[in-house]
Amino acid sequence: MNPPNWREWLYSAKTFFAAMLALYVALELSLPNPYWAVASVYLVSNPLSGATSSRSAYRICGTLLGAVAAVALIQTCPDVPMLLTVVIACWTGSLLYLALLDRTPRSYVFMLAAYTTPIIGIPAFMHPEIVFDIALARSEEILLGIVCATVVNTSLFPTRISPILGSHMRTMLKDAANWAREFLDVRPAHTTLPPMRHRLMADVAAIDVLITHLSFDPGTNVQAEHARQMRLRMAMLIPQLTALFDPLFNLVQKGSDASEDIASLVSSVTQWMHEIDRESAHAHKDLHAKIEQFRSALPHPRSVVELSIYNALYRLDELVDLWRDCWELQNAYAGNDPVRHVTLRYKTHNLLSEARHSDYGLMAFSAISAAVATAIAILCWLNLGWEPGAGGVVSVAIVCCFFAASDEPIPLLNSVLFLAIASSIFSLVYLFAILPDIHTFVGLALVLAPPLLFAAAFTGRLQHTMTVVLFCAQAITNLTLRSSYTADFESFANASLGNLLGVVFALVWTSVTKPFGVEFAARRLTRANWRDLEALAYTSSTKAVSDIAALTLDRASQLLPRLGLIVNQQFAPVDPVRDIRICLSLIELQQIQLRTEAPAATQLVNIVQGVGDYFRQCREEGLPLVPPVSLRQRMDAVIPTLLSRGEKTGRDCALALSNLYLALFPGPQADEDAAKTVPVSDVLQSSVV
Repeated sequence: MNPPNWREWLYSAKTFFAAMLALYVALELSLPNPYWAVASVYLVSNPLSGATSSRSAYRICGTLLGAVAAVALIQTCPDVPMLLTVVIACWTGSLLYLALLDRTPRSYVFMLAAYTTPIIGIPAFMHPEIVFDIALARSEEILLGIVCATVVNTSLFPTRISPILGSHMRTMLKDAANWAREFLDVRPAHTTLPPMRHRLMADVAAIDVLITHLSFDPGTNVQAEHARQMRLRMAMLIPQLTALFDPLFNLVQKGSDASEDIASLVSSVTQWMHEIDRESAHAHKDLHAKIEQFRSALPHPRSVVELSIYNALYRLDELVDLWRDCWELQNAYAGNDPVRHVTLRYKTHNLLSEARHSDYGLMAFSAISAAVATAIAILCWLNLGWEPGAGGVVSVAIVCCFFAASDEPIPLLNSVLFLAIASSIFSLVYLFAILPDIHTFVGLALVLAPPLLFAAAFTGRLQHTMTVVLFCAQAITNLTLRSSYTADFESFANASLGNLLGVVFALVWTSVTKPFGVEFAARRLTRANWRDLEALAYTSSTKAVSDIAALTLDRASQLLPRLGLIVNQQFAPVDPVRDIRICLSLIELQQIQLRTEAPAATQLVNIVQGVGDYFRQCREEGLPLVPPVSLRQRMDAVIPTLLSRGEKTGRDCALALSNLYLALFPGPQADEDAAKTVPVSDVLQSSVV
């Protein structure tokens, strides 16, 4: 592990300063629990100023919502513990469900409200009359911590999200250009490539979070729109490259005379992608002209190989538009010119829907599980009559909410348990060996500085963020810093034991109720894709089509990272990129079918519905089946018929059908997922002699 750099130390120093400022103000105002203000600083602070501002705004909303709910619920039924238990558990589960529905940082509002109500309400179970005082104190102290964190982070050497996102976009473009050049270097003995597409999809997903935080940086509305448009096109790059690779590979495998000329064109495009700058940006016109010149010299296609040439040229033309859009958007973003208009050429009208996939069933189960766990913990605590154990019940609610969205929460909960033990030991040493000799605020700040400064320096490293935040917040809470030293070993032991038992209970509960793992979530995502592709084959609604396209693309970003963790060979043929291509091909065929005369239109409808029937069979079997021979035969019969018509409509129709054909019956893949594709069809090989 590399030591922190100067930027990380600077962030840590700013956070510590904000925490001590919050503590000093809380002590001066004689607030009852100043440590809540200090813990809040570490919970909302982020190395990026915009992210700190957004988390602060969401935490304010969530805290106030949870506090109001706690007061209202406790005062509504203060003398009926069983009813109050059910009501608080239902509130926690309901707000958690809303949090799971929103995959943006805005979900923090609902997540915080879900467990703030138990934090305030559970200690007031046995003393309902103090609930308002607890809610007011927590709100005041958390708001104080938030204000200190926000003011310090945004006024002292702020780190804006805008340049960070710009750097991320530049790096993503460079990586994508490198991968495209390697991926499209089609040879008969093409070897596998590193798993780049998983990384690209992860980068695309990461942009969503940064864009949400970007809106909290001043004057970035135009930049945010540029970033959103680029994110959409980068998500389409992988299926676009795969759609180009298949006809290229087919031409090379067949030894087509045109393969070398097309390979030269592809090389020119990938070289331009890799070296594009302000001077060479206009070169897209020359590339389009070369592609069109090549295409115009071709006779009307009469065979599958000739159709593959047209297919490759068509996809290459689209790739040029796609890449120029990405470069122009990134360049406009970096320039931050509000009057600049970027002319976008790549067709994304079918993907502009705001629809995002949510697994309502799994989310509801996770929310209900957290609610039931909270209710059981409250009832056990009440029956034991162990008043200091309230913190353990709160820990159950927090932990169950915090990790409800995880496919495999057990390893994370083990880490939380370890951190709870470590923070208890840390607090024990400080409370009874160090703090008794500290009598001034400056002395307190000096003894707290070493551990907090060192820990917070690692906040910006994703693999350590959760560890740092949980350790700092828990350790500060265990210290119960107040205006005077009031540490009592019995109270500390009860609180620490309650907290540890709460984490252990959450760990055991989660092990029993959520043993599903990554494969379970991946199967549900895949079934949802199959269900939508089946529905797409039988619908003509513009909104439904647009939503299905957006959902298929969104699921791919969720599914690709999970597929790399699955070892089940039955699930190996699943390929979300293939599903995107099939989805877009079905949409294209439906649009062309409306312009096609019978009987070709009827044949297209039969093929499209045959694809829908195939995905219905996959959904019913729960397995990625090989497409039926009958569907392949129908496509084999229709393509030559369309080509024989000798007109543009027939060629365009055959081209769209060819793209669907290659997606359903692909050749050997040239990337890391070769083992995950559907078995190779021998139709194209037998069609050309």
